[in-house]
Amino acid sequence: MKNDLDQRSQPYKSMAVPRRSSIIAMRLFVFSLAVLFAASMLAYAAIRTGFFGSVTTPLGSLRSQLPNALFVSTALVLLASFSISRALACVRREKQRPFRVWLATTMLLAIAFVIVQAPSLFTILSEHFAQLRSALNTERRPMALLGLMFFLIVVHALHVLGGIISLAWVTYRAGQNAYDHEHHMPIAHTAFYWHFLDVVWLLMFGTLYALG
Repeated sequence: MKNDLDQRSQPYKSMAVPRRSSIIAMRLFVFSLAVLFAASMLAYAAIRTGFFGSVTTPLGSLRSQLPNALFVSTALVLLASFSISRALACVRREKQRPFRVWLATTMLLAIAFVIVQAPSLFTILSEHFAQLRSALNTERRPMALLGLMFFLIVVHALHVLGGIISLAWVTYRAGQNAYDHEHHMPIAHTAFYWHFLDVVWLLMFGTLYALG
């Protein structure tokens, strides 16, 4: 009877999930988000440069109206990416105390990033609306540009929210001594995601600054 049970369970043992499957899944997830973001930024650039017709507002006309706080938020997200990299390096070397300190620092930087950036993005959207609403009665492109800006800001906010939730969870689990040099994949995934947020924000901010 025991032999029969062992034989029946053998196929299930061979179907074990590969150890690197979570890494592949995470990279595919980030890749799908990157494709969505890249398509949105290309659409914004095409509309803003007049690829689909004349430009209703001069390029760079909104550059001077970008809040200075955006430069502060850029520094904060870069610092958060650096600190979580340090946290990952520490847990890999079994340095638990520095690991938790760096992770908590990342959490504080991420919260500061949201506090600084949220009103700045709202200001950008308001300025776009103020610049473009005068042409809404005669053209559709300004409405398309405003809608695309709103979509970009919402998608970016959702990206950041996902990063905050992930970071809050691993910080909580780190307080329960859940990670060590052998088990730290959630930290690696969170660090990878925050590096992705760095790239997304730098490209978004650079495009807004260049095209205005």
